[in-house]
Amino acid sequence: MNMKIVSHLSPEYLKLPIDHDNGAFYYSKELLENIVPKIKTKRNWILINAEGKCYDNSIVIIHNNKNPERYQWLEKYKNLILVCSQPKTLKTLIEMHPKFHSIYIPLSIDTAYVKKFRVKKKTKKTGYFGRIVKCPDYIKDDETIDKIYGLDRDKLLKTLAKYKKVYAIGRCALEAKCLGCEVLTHEGEYEGVDFELLDNKDVIDEFQRLINEIDKK
Repeated sequence: MNMKIVSHLSPEYLKLPIDHDNGAFYYSKELLENIVPKIKTKRNWILINAEGKCYDNSIVIIHNNKNPERYQWLEKYKNLILVCSQPKTLKTLIEMHPKFHSIYIPLSIDTAYVKKFRVKKKTKKTGYFGRIVKCPDYIKDDETIDKIYGLDRDKLLKTLAKYKKVYAIGRCALEAKCLGCEVLTHEGEYEGVDFELLDNKDVIDEFQRLINEIDKK
């Protein structure tokens, strides 16, 4: 039986009435290109949430660490491995979906691609990078902090590279570190979370080990 993959390229995802230029899209892209081909498994891959599209015996990437309850629709499927990128989310998934296997794989990026946008000299001081609706009031009200949002991927990286300090979370925080920026912590859901800079290839061995461990049982 051929492996099935649901990704950012799937028709179900592309037809969704959303802005596809987002972190989930690019994480799915990197997973599909840099990680999935290097993992040995007979399981299917669900790399992105495309209108609740899934299959039995799949590895499912959970993108929404803040609201993992939005994946309750997975309960109708069998023998899933749920993959999250935050230890706190792992605990929630284990409690919510005890019939499945849940694992934690740290978020990673394609560092070789991001490094192409590095600059020799940074010309901007401090910026907030993220959705404006998520911007904390203390940042929004600070006129010394630039608010950057709504940019496509490459323009975002070009702009990000110019800043000495940035407020960012998730993939954007990793990209900022890769570009030599100092990443500042948001108050709120990610307060105190240190986003460690990892390349996609750095998580493959642990990913493979955890899958093998589950499938041997």
